[in-house]
Amino acid sequence: MLLPPKNRRSARLCARFDCSHRPTRCQSAAGGIFGLSPVNIRPGFTPATRGRRAIILTPALSRDRRLFTPESRYKSTSTRISLDRVAGGVSGGQLAVFDSLRRRAASVGLPVYLVGGPVRDAMLNIPLKDLDFVLVGDAPALAGELVEELGGEVTVHSRFGTATVEIEGGRVDIVTARRESYPFPGSLPEVSAGSLVDDLARRDFSINAMALPLLGDSPEVIDPHGGIQDLIDKSVRTLHPGSFADDPTRMLRAVRYQQRLGF
Repeated sequence: MLLPPKNRRSARLCARFDCSHRPTRCQSAAGGIFGLSPVNIRPGFTPATRGRRAIILTPALSRDRRLFTPESRYKSTSTRISLDRVAGGVSGGQLAVFDSLRRRAASVGLPVYLVGGPVRDAMLNIPLKDLDFVLVGDAPALAGELVEELGGEVTVHSRFGTATVEIEGGRVDIVTARRESYPFPGSLPEVSAGSLVDDLARRDFSINAMALPLLGDSPEVIDPHGGIQDLIDKSVRTLHPGSFADDPTRMLRAVRYQQRLGF
């Protein structure tokens, strides 16, 4: 099919980046929006790369140049995870920290959440290796309190408001909920304190942008970016079109997730 002259360069770029498309609408890995369309991709997404299947997806732009939003793509999906089941998958210092944070959440309403990879792996019934928590508050201060209660050591990274607690050979990361912006592609992010929603929005992929409250027996997964559906669809999807420009290492991480999770 002969494309109009204005689309020929677009098609060459698509071929260079191995996009899979039909001649109506496509977004290549170069970041351009062209008059082409993807094959077998959910509405609102296009492939950033292609192997046997499109595994790395980026949000596409609608014809009026507005981003499709998570709210427009997904219906509410309720998924609950047993905190006792999570606790049963860890031991030693990790279990001690997990139990302490659960007590604090129950007794004083501490706004702390299990976040990222552990939530993803719990949903896939994959053994947990690490525990990552986000606190809407001062994470280094909380890490210091945990070390005073349980012993061990704490390492603070004050620039990013994060802390690592090591107890009995177990390691736990606690981060302050934050928002990020990148002054230029590939730079270190500029950070400021934010909400849980801000913190999930800064993450690399939708399957890592889920959180689990530490209140109750089986709390509901907080999933503003459709990570649950992407786990079902076996898709590794960025949260915005500029994600790979902000941090090019996300491309490598996407491939590692594809291999590790069997997507």
